[in-house]
Formats: sequence, structure tokens, C-alpha cells
Amino acid sequence: MADIQRKVSSLKDALRDTSDIYTPCSTTLDIFGGGEELEVTVPSSPFRRRRRSASFNTRRLSSSRFGSTELLSQCLSVLQSIVSEDCRFPLTPPRPSRPPNSLQAISLDIALLLVHMHTKSHAVISQVGFALLSAFATFKAEMYPRLLLFFEGTLRGMLHEERKLRSSAKDGAEILNSQGALRVLNSSDFFFLITLLYIEHFVGLQADDFPPPTVSIQVEPYEEDHTGDDILSRTSLSTYASCSVPSQNASGQSLASYRLLSLVSPLLAVISDTMDFGKAPAFTLHRLRHLFDMIVGSRLDASLNVLEAVAYHTPKARGTALGLLYSYWPRAIGHCFIARPFESLVHPDTPPSYHQHAHQFVLWQFTEPSVPSIFDGNILRECRSCLRQITGSGLFCPLCICAVHFDCYDYPNGNLLMQYPIELDLSTQKLAVYRFCHVQPQSSDHKSSVRHVSGHTYRVVNMFTLALCFICKLPLWGCHSQGLKCDNCNHFVHAQCATPFADAAQCHRTPLTSSHLTISLHDLRSSFDEHFKGLLELSPDSIKHHEEKLIFSDILWVQLQMLNNGSALGSIIIEGEDKGSNLFSLELQTLLDRFRAAILSQTSVPSEMLCSFFDECRFPSRMTLLFDWSTLVFLATSARFIDGTAHDYTGDPHDFFLGTRSDNSMSRPHIYDAIPLGLLRDNFATIFHIHLDIAAETLLRQLHHVGLFELPENRLLETKDLLQCKESLCLFALPLSLDLSANVETLMTAIEACLSDIDLSVNEAGFLLLVRRVWPTEMSTDYALRRLMKSVLGWIIDEVCSFISRIKPTWGSFLGGRETSGHSSGPCSPRTGTPRGSQ
Repeated sequence: MADIQRKVSSLKDALRDTSDIYTPCSTTLDIFGGGEELEVTVPSSPFRRRRRSASFNTRRLSSSRFGSTELLSQCLSVLQSIVSEDCRFPLTPPRPSRPPNSLQAISLDIALLLVHMHTKSHAVISQVGFALLSAFATFKAEMYPRLLLFFEGTLRGMLHEERKLRSSAKDGAEILNSQGALRVLNSSDFFFLITLLYIEHFVGLQADDFPPPTVSIQVEPYEEDHTGDDILSRTSLSTYASCSVPSQNASGQSLASYRLLSLVSPLLAVISDTMDFGKAPAFTLHRLRHLFDMIVGSRLDASLNVLEAVAYHTPKARGTALGLLYSYWPRAIGHCFIARPFESLVHPDTPPSYHQHAHQFVLWQFTEPSVPSIFDGNILRECRSCLRQITGSGLFCPLCICAVHFDCYDYPNGNLLMQYPIELDLSTQKLAVYRFCHVQPQSSDHKSSVRHVSGHTYRVVNMFTLALCFICKLPLWGCHSQGLKCDNCNHFVHAQCATPFADAAQCHRTPLTSSHLTISLHDLRSSFDEHFKGLLELSPDSIKHHEEKLIFSDILWVQLQMLNNGSALGSIIIEGEDKGSNLFSLELQTLLDRFRAAILSQTSVPSEMLCSFFDECRFPSRMTLLFDWSTLVFLATSARFIDGTAHDYTGDPHDFFLGTRSDNSMSRPHIYDAIPLGLLRDNFATIFHIHLDIAAETLLRQLHHVGLFELPENRLLETKDLLQCKESLCLFALPLSLDLSANVETLMTAIEACLSDIDLSVNEAGFLLLVRRVWPTEMSTDYALRRLMKSVLGWIIDEVCSFISRIKPTWGSFLGGRETSGHSSGPCSPRTGTPRGSQ
């Protein structure tokens, strides 16, 4: 007790020497060490007269009179000592003059004061945050909400300040949030946010209840240059670089930026190590959701901070951090289907179909390689149901690398049998079979992916059998996410038809009849041509580039499979019975054969980048681009480069030896974690010669659907033309093995840590990261392959040892209790920790 009093007294003396916080008048402080002054006004109480005394006159403190740096270091040292050592011990029994957790509350008050006094000093704010990190281990659980509230207010200001450093505006920071809105935050707003968040615990107010400061900004639209290809529009690289988000581990960033971001990773690691989401009180979980939502909304690459907790911290922190990845970035990490799911921060009213075990199947083309290859691009051809090889058409879940035959697909929420009467003869009943799969949301906000219209509850689905929209009675074309399905009446509609202004009947008001499944051959053909922008009229010989031919071939193959499946299962009826269906199927098949013949011709040569990839991976000539996992990973990695080399020379642009390079951040290629959609589209045109809009849009949707990058879901649902959202940021939440980034080391370490863990759920997460993010190819180095092989073999050996230790007692009892020399001892010892069998 005497030691605590001594430390508190020392802290008071340091604060008293630093600033007169007990003075009820305006006091000027200067403890920054830089000569700057800060006015702190302490208002008088409305219930008490101001005491006039000469001892409380205004004093001006300067750095010349006091050693501000030494005093500040002493304050931080004493504060850290109290939080890490003294706050873990209970004090004397509480009484009115000394309430419970008083020392912890005083520590938070002092930390808040230091943050207020050093708003412009990024180093001091980060040091105050680091001093309070140990509070999660020393404070009692009832103090966690106030502690989380403090870090939420502090990090909110720090992250906004970091974004202001990256902003190109001079008189105000134009901050682009995750929804695409613009805000301006200055130092006065920072004071307002911290004060508001700190008093929220006492007055019961939410930060969102207060209107943000009213500001007025003007955004000048960039001008598009329509030179060159009339279909492709380019934007200057400087525009892309200004709105792109570099990785926090990238080189060349300012020291202030590193200081502002230095607190995020340790904070997430400490929270993951000390808090249990399944046992935490409701109010603590509420504050946790607020904190993580703020971090994710303010810092787009927050997933890398969570990945660092998985890679470099304790097993307890690893499991909790994986739960955060499953909650906020489910498409990036995938989904488990063997072990138990992790505890997450999702809301309790989450729909049951959005379970962590739910699949997201999509039509997939499984091709058999013509020559043997060590690292095959098609990851898995074995059907999970019948254990036979899949050749040709099948269903593939890119979130867990699971594949099944179309005939073996018996997913509970993916098969629908609808009985309907014939319109001309109501006494005759027929049966239509729909096969589909729900599209999983890309964040923990599941409500954003559900649309409520006229009593309907619509959610996005992948269709495997062609069906008609219940409103406009036109087919649901597309490679995936073709439409919406109502959970109540089981009607399928287009996303653009499911609006409050559409002529949609109330749910369960209109029964299904044969008119909702029947379409003429003319309407079927015209709807296909309108959806794919004249693809039927294109000649394969008129398309110059090999990659575009591959994409068009894949589009035709998917639509042909959907049409054949729908005609066979009765989900679509073409007038003229079998003749009409066969005519259009024959037309699609003929066009598909022409594209494949053009791909195999000698005149069709891939781009230099793709050709070098095929040669390096020893791939033969590929007949598909959208259904080869390793190729999709290579496309996603290559399109993330922002290379301003060609635009940074002054002098003769044709002479690269005489031209001089300007010294700026765009003088060398960079990989960004969040880049505009327009940059991806332009890079596909520049690097891979994908110029046609329909080909580029299809490739972008495929990369997004398999989880290689993320986009705001509302944009994808509401617009038919994805390329209109050029300024929408594409987030690459987790690194890929082919990235030229330091984050790949974090990914490799996370895989090794997960495979060495005793928890089976953590092991499965490690294998998901391995097969989805680091699938080995011929481009993988020997060093990477040795590390992966060592981790996988180590996991197998540990599993064998664990299995032997479990069956050893059973085997001994089977032998009548006799121990043989071969079973009395061995190198394998039972693994400790949570039993795998209990999961």
C-alpha cells in the first residue's frame, strides 16, 4: 500500500510540475518540448462560487523552466508501473471515500489527460497506449468496457490522423471511408471524439447519436482520356496512387505514419490473448464490436494486423484472432467444414444459412491435364460425395476447396422442388427442380446482403439450373450471383427487379404456374445477347487477344451447362418443347467450338506475362482462364502493381538511358492492399491485353466471387455494369504467395503456427490458408516449398503420435494387460491441451 501511495504521489508531483490541473482558470501548458503552447480551460462549477485567491492566478509554464521531456518520461514510466504492477492487486475493502477500482479509474483519467495534452505528438500518444496495454491483464473484467472505450477514442483519432498524412489535400483531409463517403477531421474534432467516447460510459450516449461536424468540401472529378481503344478508358497513375492504400508494412512511409499505426497490432493481440468472446458479458461484447468496427472501417488493411496475431502470438490469441478473420473477412480466409467454428463477434440474430460451415458452390470446369504436372492448376478433382474423379462439369466451393459432381449435389439448402399446374389444364401438375447455392456475405454485417421488398426476404444465390425471373420472366444469365431468391416463397428474381418500385406481388400472393417457367426462343436469344453485350454476334476471328477468347469460351460453357441442366430438370421451358431448347443449345455449342478452335490455332498467342507464367509453371496450352485456381491467383497478384516508371521520366521518353527519373513514390512498382477498381481494369488491359468490357467485367467478378479481393456488396447487387464503379476500392485482405511483399512472410509464419497448434480448428484454418493463399506452383521457391513441406509433415507426424498414444491403452487392455517391449515405450508422447476428439 505504501508503494502504491508513493507512486501515485510521484505521479501527482510530475503532473503538477507539468501542468496546473487543479487551477480553475485558463492555464497555458508547454510540455511538448517544441515551444508550442496549448490552452486548457477548466470550467467552474455552477453550484459553487469561484474562490478568489492569489495562489490560483494564471501561470505560464515554459519548457525553459521545467525539463518537459524528463517530466513526461517520468509520467509515462510511473503510469506504466502502476498499470502493470499495482493494479493487479486488490486494495483495502471499498468504502465511500475509496470506491472499487479507484486506482484503475485514476490511471485511465491520467492517460486520457496525457492524450488530450499531446494531441499533436504521435509518439507520445502511442507511448500512452503502450503503457495501458498491460491493463487487459491487470484490470478486472468490469473495467474492460471503460478500457475499450479509451482505446476506441484514441485509435479513432490516430487512424484518422494517419489517413490525413496520406491525403493529397492541403486545407483539409479528404478521407474516403469504406462506404465511399468523404469526411474532414481536424484537431478540434479529435478532442470532441475522445471526450464524447469517454463520457459515453457515464451518460449512456452513443457516439453515433451526435451529428458529425458540418463541413463543406468540393471534389473535382477526374477527366477521362479516351485515347487508344474506344472501349477502354484510362486514368492517370497519380490519381490512382492518391486514393490507393499502401500496406502498413510497405517501405517509404513517414515515421509519423508508423507511429500512428504501431498500436493497432499489439492491441489486437492483447485483446485476443486476454478476452474470451464466448464468456464475455454483453456490454463488453458491445464495446468490442464498436472497437473492431471502428478499426476495420478506418483502416482497410486491418486484416494484416489480425494475421500478425495469428502468426506471432500465443495459441489463445491465435484462436481468437482466427475468429475475427472468420467474422470480418470470411471470403478471404474461407470457411471450415470439419472442426467446430470459432467464437466470433457476429450478432446473435445472424441467419442460420450464414453459418461458418455453409458452402458457396459455383459451376466449375474440371479439365484433365494433357501432360503430367507436379503442381496442377486444378486443385481438386475428387468428388467429396462419391470419391470419384470429376471431369468436365462439376460444382466447386472456392471457400473451402470442396468439389462434387452435379448429380451428387444434395446440399440441404440448395435443392428445391416446386410443383406447379399447367396453365391450360389446371388439373395437370408438373414438377420443377432448382439447384442453387446461397452466396455467403463478405463481412459480419449480414443484414447488408439481405433485401426486404413487399414482404419478400431476398438473398443472393448462384444458379446451376437456368430459371426465369418471377417478375420480368426473363432468364437469370451469368456465371455466378445470377439473381436473388426469397426465403419465404422460393421465387427467383433479378437483382434490378427486386426494388420497391418494381411491379412485384406480395409474398405468398401469386402461385407458381407454367407461365413463370415458359419463354419463347426469340426472347431467350435476345435476352442472352443483351446480357452479354452482343456475344452471339462476335466472331472468334475478330477477337485479337488470346485471354479474351479464353474468357468468352468460359462464359459460353457456363451458360450452356445452365441451359442443359434447366431443360433436363424442368426449371425452364422453351416454347416448341425439345426442338426450341435443342436449337439454342446447338447454337451455343457451335459458337463454343469455334472459340476453342480459335484458341488452339497458331495465330492465338497469350500475352507475354501469361505466356511466361505458363512456361515457368510448365503448363500446356490452357483451355480455360476462369476455372484455373493458380492462374486466377497469378492474375490477382499481377494486377495489384502500380508502376509509374513509364510516367516518371523527363526527357526523351524513347531513350531510357538518357531520360532522368523523378524522385517520387511512383518511381518503382508497389503492391497496394486497397486499390481502385479502375486500376485493376486498366492493368488487365495493359498487362494481359483484356480490352473488351464484357471480358474484363467477367474476370473481375470471378476474382471477387472466389474471394481474392472484396468490393462493397451493394454496388455489385445494384448495378449491372461493374465497371461504372471505377473509384470503388478493391480490398486485398490477405496476401498471396506470389506477392512481392513482406506480408508473405507473415502469411507463411501464420500457416506454420496454425499447423503446429494442438487445436484441430486452428489446424484446419492453417490448411485453408495453405490451399487458398499459398497453393504451390513451379514459381514457388525451394525455400518456400521446404517450409511448407516441413509444416505439413510435422502435422502428420504429430497426428500419428497422438493417435498412437490414444489407442495404446486400448491395445494394452486387448492384450490382457500385458505390455510388450514394443509398446512399453516409444518416441511418441501424447499431446497435451484440448483433446481433438472432443471437437
